Amino acid sequence: MVGSNKYFQYVSDDGQTWAMLADESNTEAIVADDASIDVTPANLAAHRYKVPSNIQKRFATFKSLDGLQVRKIYIPTVALYQDMATATFTDTLGAYTDDAGTQFFLSGLSPERIKPVTAAVDTGLTDGDPD
Repeated sequence: MVGSNKYFQYVSDDGQTWAMLADESNTEAIVADDASIDVTPANLAAHRYKVPSNIQKRFATFKSLDGLQVRKIYIPTVALYQDMATATFTDTLGAYTDDAGTQFFLSGLSPERIKPVTAAVDTGLTDGDPD
């Protein structure tokens, strides 16, 4: 179930620390509510503004046993990504819906990817300006 959003610390593969806006309940379900990854006004200066758009954040895909519910959860640290092999979590917000206590199982992992930035090139076309 989608919950409120919150800023978390995201450490890229090259060790840079960014602020990542993510679903609070899903992210906290896999990081065991580790307060060290919270971005607060006190530690905001230690984080870059946001993860650049050319970095595809690492994530895990979880599915319910019946396969009808899927959660895509961004993984904030490399260490956590490496420990995800058998991860599961229980939907604690399910009490507000008819699927209370749904168990989710890991169905896939996707590593961080850096998409190349398209270089600007002069096309040689003119727009009619004298310059």
